[in-house]
Amino acid sequence: MSKILVRVFFVFSILLSCAYYAKAESTVEQLIEEYLKDNSCANTFDCMSPFYYKIADKGPDAVVPLLEALGNKETLYVQHRLDFIYLLGMIGDTNAYSALRAVFLKNTDYQDAHMWRLAISLGACLGEENIDDFVVLVVRDAADGALRALREMSGQDFGQNEEQWAAYLNTAGHLETFRANCRERSKPILG
Repeated sequence: MSKILVRVFFVFSILLSCAYYAKAESTVEQLIEEYLKDNSCANTFDCMSPFYYKIADKGPDAVVPLLEALGNKETLYVQHRLDFIYLLGMIGDTNAYSALRAVFLKNTDYQDAHMWRLAISLGACLGEENIDDFVVLVVRDAADGALRALREMSGQDFGQNEEQWAAYLNTAGHLETFRANCRERSKPILG
């Protein structure tokens, strides 16, 4: 009888601990809120909030909450839009392409550096079905930051020749290498 009680107690304690840890895991929305409130890196050079990496670690599960955060009009969210774009680029899920494309088109007043950054995140989320669209967007970017990003991430320079760019990205292996370079460049560089 005592062995049965010990086993029941053991199983019960495992179930309780599993329930505790399941509750303790934060949702992406909670992590975004914590990231926005986090002041651990305030006025510190080469520092990134731990919540930033926790959001990125959620991978594709973070895409929808990040897209919602990107569209949020509250001041704190607006101040961190570029961070959300970086995170989407780090994750590199093709489901984010359309939303990032809309941001790209909507923000034609962005300066060169922001269009460069946005083009890299857009490239990280690029799927085969969107190559032609991506090339047109990037080549026709008036600020030239997006085309500069395409050149840097691909290691190629076809100028503004959309057909050559599309052919290059459609060649076996080039798209995945390009996407991997974009995802890597989306990571914060510290130090």
